[in-house]
Amino acid sequence: MFFSFSEVMAQSKSKCRKLIYVDRISDLPDSLICHILSFLPTKHAVATTILATRWKQLWTMVPTLDFGDDDFVFRVLALRKPFPVKKFRLVLRRVDVNQSHVLTWISYAIEHGVQELHLLVKRNRTCELPRSLFSCESLEELELKGLIVLDCPPSVHLPNLKHLYLKQIEFANDDSFHRLLTGSPNLLRLHVLNEPYDNVNLVFNNPKLEYLKIDNLVEDPRFGKLQINAPNLKFLILNNPNFHDFSVGKGTNVVEANVNLFERYQPQLHEHENAGDCIVKLLKALPNVRNLTLRHNK
Repeated sequence: MFFSFSEVMAQSKSKCRKLIYVDRISDLPDSLICHILSFLPTKHAVATTILATRWKQLWTMVPTLDFGDDDFVFRVLALRKPFPVKKFRLVLRRVDVNQSHVLTWISYAIEHGVQELHLLVKRNRTCELPRSLFSCESLEELELKGLIVLDCPPSVHLPNLKHLYLKQIEFANDDSFHRLLTGSPNLLRLHVLNEPYDNVNLVFNNPKLEYLKIDNLVEDPRFGKLQINAPNLKFLILNNPNFHDFSVGKGTNVVEANVNLFERYQPQLHEHENAGDCIVKLLKALPNVRNLTLRHNK
């Protein structure tokens, strides 16, 4: 049997159309589709229910929950399958969001074995944290940013916490910061960004800490204190280290340090000190550092 050139081309185009319109994603297993949906904000994952009947239940098994203080949070949590929560992210912008509701949402994530918890408060109203957060054994990564009050109980037990990010939050007292670090014995990475009005003393006694970044925005160094005792610390980043009391333990051997001095944040109450004095103080505190980068920004 012989076919003309036009017939062969017509058959080829027909096959191409079939290939173009094949729904490859729907052929994937549920677990892989849920993994793909985990990269979307939760409201977008829920919106996939309109695609086909099969998709109506898939979003309920997604291990990631990403909310922007939308009104449908309670509905999502009520309809969601009782699967573990790997990552929970909540961004609060509206002032009228009830504090008790926020505590309930965070508690839901904790009760479902959350591993990564990110809470960002972008409103002019403080937010508190549930007590159960400080004894969450499944937690591996915690990010707190914005108007959040960190008021730790006397006992903190976070055995699996490895990554901690505290950015522009309010410390109820020095003890809260100390309790949080003491209760996180396996902490590897820590980033602290404080506010100009926050004079909390930063004391680090962490045996396994490898990475430490401090963004210091405090302009008045009279009460500033930074003490580092971390024998496994390899990377240290200090932005504006104008602390009145700054020391590094003898057992701390930093491999690489990056220090940025900002002239506008230099102490105004100690005219006899300048950027050079601050650098000398740093070099004395880090005698064994292998790679040191210093920047002076006016």
